[in-house]
Amino acid sequence: MNLALVIGSDPGRMRELCARLENLGLVVESCPDVAAMSGYSATPRVVVWDGKSPQASAALPPAAVGEAPIRLWIAPSGSAIADDEAYRARPIADSELLPALLSAGYCLPDDRECAAIPAVLHGLVDGDAAVVAELVDSLADTGLNDLAGYRACCASRDWHGAGALAHRIKGTARLAGCASLTRLCEHIEAVTRSGDGAEVERLNTLFVPALERLCAELHRLRQGR
Repeated sequence: MNLALVIGSDPGRMRELCARLENLGLVVESCPDVAAMSGYSATPRVVVWDGKSPQASAALPPAAVGEAPIRLWIAPSGSAIADDEAYRARPIADSELLPALLSAGYCLPDDRECAAIPAVLHGLVDGDAAVVAELVDSLADTGLNDLAGYRACCASRDWHGAGALAHRIKGTARLAGCASLTRLCEHIEAVTRSGDGAEVERLNTLFVPALERLCAELHRLRQGR
């Protein structure tokens, strides 16, 4: 699961951060503090501490939380911040969430989703290898064409057209079993409906490489048969 864990004590902020991370393709859980995590057994890909330094709690997080691949600390506005060595959590400003995720290696679809694509496609057609091959060809070609069209729409600031292509791309992602990319497509559709071009372009720093990654994986499957 492409899971994020948000740790913080302000319920309003938790709802806001959870929504923002969900819009970036993550499944999100939240917890008020480390002390409340006794028995937590999930393995998050992303952990975000909000407000207080991770070191503010005397309790230690479960190992899977402390060793999450991406660990960020949204430091209080205006405070002097330094790297949190104890938890190796990178301190960031609230506005830096997406760039910080990208800098830390966050990408979509995640590795497990990519690895599961063959099994997902076989499941759609009861394991018929010939039909799977046709499906891979169709998805690979459609993905590349939609990527080119989406880029052209964004370049011409045709947000309605970009949203329509994001909807098509969502279908490709859903067929391939890439739930994280499906969620991101849904968010981009909503943003294009509002005509917020600046936000679309900001999200494209994640979305365009995600579609390129999906297309590359489909191309690899096509070449490997």
